[in-house]
Amino acid sequence: MWSYIDFTAKAKLYFRRAGEHDRVDEEFSIWLLLGLEFLLRAPLARANPVLLAVPEGPSVLHAAGFEVANQAPRSIPYKTVCERLKVVVPDFTKVFDDAMYLANVRNEELHTSAATLANLDNSSWMPKFLRVVEVVSDHLQIDLGDFLDPSIIEHARALADAEDVKVKRAVELKVKESKEFYLKLLPLEVQQRLSAAAPAGHYEKVPCPACGQEARVFMKTVRETRERIEEDDILTEEVSVGTDYECQVCGLKLTGVPELKAVGLLIEKVHTMVADASDRFEIDHYDGYEDYGND
Repeated sequence: MWSYIDFTAKAKLYFRRAGEHDRVDEEFSIWLLLGLEFLLRAPLARANPVLLAVPEGPSVLHAAGFEVANQAPRSIPYKTVCERLKVVVPDFTKVFDDAMYLANVRNEELHTSAATLANLDNSSWMPKFLRVVEVVSDHLQIDLGDFLDPSIIEHARALADAEDVKVKRAVELKVKESKEFYLKLLPLEVQQRLSAAAPAGHYEKVPCPACGQEARVFMKTVRETRERIEEDDILTEEVSVGTDYECQVCGLKLTGVPELKAVGLLIEKVHTMVADASDRFEIDHYDGYEDYGND
């Protein structure tokens, strides 16, 4: 109940279930959020298991290795775990608010009627999740890849928060300059720029934040789920995130997730890919089943 090894093993198990899940949905998110609590308890268990025990009843004695008959031990709640981690893990102070936010998301999903995760963009919680896991794994001196599937790490990093004021100011200046340039264009010039050949690559069309014309957010695939079979089809889900932006009319260019998010252009798409199972496994279809055994 108080074992450091068991807590890290259980966190890895739940994180692995997220990585092996065949959809990018609420279940994927729940496995990550549930696994997080086990990971957060690991540093306290390693420092001293008594740190995980509630002070009332036999819990402290039990955590110290003593058995008390007919009384079940209890561990401290999530918030108390996080409060104690601020002392045990010095850098945890930086991610304390993120850890509490994630707990609230999980609790709303599991203990209320709200469909919290279904209505929440991954960009609002996955970067926070990654920051918390990074701090704890660094403290435990365990490689981040030992906890999380590399595709999940890349997915979360691609959605990283853009809260840096310098980035926002730089983007605002780019938008302002592009808007001023657009206002100087003649209608014919606008049409010529709109009709120019589109750049190569996978992109999503969006209104330009500077000139309002149709522009493009270029997408990068960051994760692919494991395969699942539904009827005669093999399905996988591919997650793509916007990484760059370009407007052919006003010339506005944005590079990287932080700049895109600064103007509300961060896009995350989940595309379901379908393959015919019979093609994969070379299944021959036979239409004469009704004659079998009738000769």
